[in-house]
Amino acid sequence: MIAAHGTAAGGNALGMDERNGDYMWMEYDVSWLTPIGDEDAHAIAMNITSTAKEQVKANYGGKGLRNTNAKEGAAVVGEGDGKGGENLVFLNDAMFDQLPLQSYGGDNYEVLKSTQGKYDPEVLWATRQGGFKFI
Repeated sequence: MIAAHGTAAGGNALGMDERNGDYMWMEYDVSWLTPIGDEDAHAIAMNITSTAKEQVKANYGGKGLRNTNAKEGAAVVGEGDGKGGENLVFLNDAMFDQLPLQSYGGDNYEVLKSTQGKYDPEVLWATRQGGFKFI
């Protein structure tokens, strides 16, 4: 996915910087039958994520590499994004301990928060649907 596509379509709620070039999404699903498996499933997911991050940092960090189609000022693969967060990480299908809405970037999060405040000041939809709340 190229961030410019989202921007050209009228928005970029994920906070992707089109200067960073192409992104790749990786998804893994862990399923279990009962709440007894909650801790184990969470540990497995965290292990997969940390192993992938370690591999990227070990193999590409410190080498000044950038994504394909990256432009001047792009984030460097395996290093921070210069904004206090890790670059090229997208939190979707988030687990209970992640903050997916905040991962969209400070400015975008504030726009999303403001939009919810304007159209759902009583937080009805987030409450009734069990969704994320902007606090």
